[in-house]
Parts: sequence; C-alpha cells; structure tokens
Amino acid sequence: MTDRLLFSPGRMLLAAALMYAGLTPVFAIDPVHPGVECVDLDEEVGEATARFFYYNRNDFVINLPPGGDNFFSPPPGNRGQESRFQPGFTWRSFEVTWLVDFDNPGSLELTWNLLGDEAVAHATDSPRCTGPTECRTDPGPQGLTGPEGPEGPQGPEGFAGPQGPTGEQGPVGEPAAPATARCHTVIAQSDGDTAIAECAGDELVMGGGGECNDLLIAQTQDWPVGQLKASHPNSVSSWKAVCALGQASATAICCPAADQEASP
Repeated sequence: MTDRLLFSPGRMLLAAALMYAGLTPVFAIDPVHPGVECVDLDEEVGEATARFFYYNRNDFVINLPPGGDNFFSPPPGNRGQESRFQPGFTWRSFEVTWLVDFDNPGSLELTWNLLGDEAVAHATDSPRCTGPTECRTDPGPQGLTGPEGPEGPQGPEGFAGPQGPTGEQGPVGEPAAPATARCHTVIAQSDGDTAIAECAGDELVMGGGGECNDLLIAQTQDWPVGQLKASHPNSVSSWKAVCALGQASATAICCPAADQEASP
C-alpha cells in the first residue's frame, strides 16, 4: 500500500494525527489490513451480519475516520466502521448488518475498503459465525518483529592451531680461521642484549660467533628459545653478537696480525 498517493485524504489525516501526537509524520508506513471474520445470515428477514477485524502492522495508533480511505461499498460508505486502529491484531472490531436480496447477486457482498486494501463479506460464501464465544484456532499472519536482544557473552577461546612449517636453513657461514698455536679465542659476556669480544691490539679477528642466554626465556612459555639477532665482525679486531631476547655472549677467534701478513 506504500505506493498510493502520498497526499490522499487519509494520508493527510494520518500525518496530522502523528504531528498532534508529537511524532514526525513518515509516509512510508506499513499498511493496515482489513479482514472478515465471519458472516451470519438470516434468510427469513433477508439480513446478513458480518464481523470485521484488522491488522495494524505499525507500532503506533493510526486514526483514520470514515472517508476516501476508509469506506464501505455499496453505499452508504459510513457503516460505523473502525476509525482508530491499535497496533497488532484486533478481532471482532465491529459488526455491520445489511439487507440481502437473493434475486440481486450484487447485494450478497459488502466490501470494506481501507487504505486501498479490501475485505469482502459474502452472505453465503464467507465462514459462518458460531456465536460470541467463538475462538479462532487458525494461525494468523506473522506479527511484528520484536526488539533485538542483547549481545551474548564471548565464547571460550578456541584450540591452538597446528605448528607452522619450519623455515629454510640459513646460509653457510664463513670458514673458521686455521688453527695455529698462536691463535686463541676470546669470550665476552654481557648483562644486556649486545656483547663485543675484543682481540689484542696486535691481533686480527679471524672468525667468531654469538649465543644468547635463554634461561629467562625458557621460564616463559610464550617466548621462543634461540633469539640470536646478529653475529658478525665489529672491526678488524673484534666480534659482535646481538640478541633479540636474553643476555648476549660473543666469541672472537684472534690471531697475531704478523702471522696473517706472512701467510700466502
């Protein structure tokens, strides 16, 4: 029904009602569906009585007096129909009695027109009413969507995934200096993450290495072991080792400079 003219008399009355209630009128409203619950026929006097209901899909009251968007056919258009529509379903909203003539098939029907929707009561074809204590057992249309509930609690932490693949093997280091009776090693340990092993002033560094004290790391499950970040010559006579975690220890292979100059 939302594709009806926005400025029809019924919509203008609806907008005025919303503004009077302190609400901003929005014309893209859900429709109000009329319906026929049942019809009683008294053939002796030639009268039929229809019970009507409606379904307001909006969550607010709609006031729509009899007129161009709320009328009956055939005339008269005002037959005491509902004009204030509460949200949701309203059964047995009102009753209408009209004269029927079996020689005139057109008199057997009475149509309630509401915002372009129709509910047709038929004197002989509509369901019969069984009295004021009648209970409906058939399911009606789906009701309004309820409000969104609160966010649920966070679920438990999932299982740890499988261990990733082993990385590629690093490049082969430089060959160590040839062992001679005059070469020796110098080891320097540090309380920090950097250590430098220094050769004597008349010696050259011919190789070296580095290690990281992983005692603290081994006590912490979240830290991996073996966090040597760098190991390389620091100068012609010293070797430097740098750790990403732990305390650094550097080892330098020191040989007399004269031996190196004399070697071919």
